[in-house]
Amino acid sequence: MVAGPLWVVFVADPSVQPPQVAFAFGRALGSAVKRNRARRRLRAILAARGETLAPGLYLVGGGASLGALPSSRLDDLVGEALAKLGSQR
Repeated sequence: MVAGPLWVVFVADPSVQPPQVAFAFGRALGSAVKRNRARRRLRAILAARGETLAPGLYLVGGGASLGALPSSRLDDLVGEALAKLGSQR
């Protein structure tokens, strides 16, 4: 599901507990430093939502403008994407 420059793919699987998250960022996002920073920021946001994530597999990615977003906006986008997917408890 797409929410702004962020996208999330979810595969429900009750046997996957805790939920597993993978990240996919292309070079359009920037250098390895910028891609890793985006990955760390999203990992922290998802960890804070850990109890509300449904069991399953998540793939999170984003476009070039993702790295420039403030953390509060990034958190909002994650919430929007998860709500659209219906992957929150």
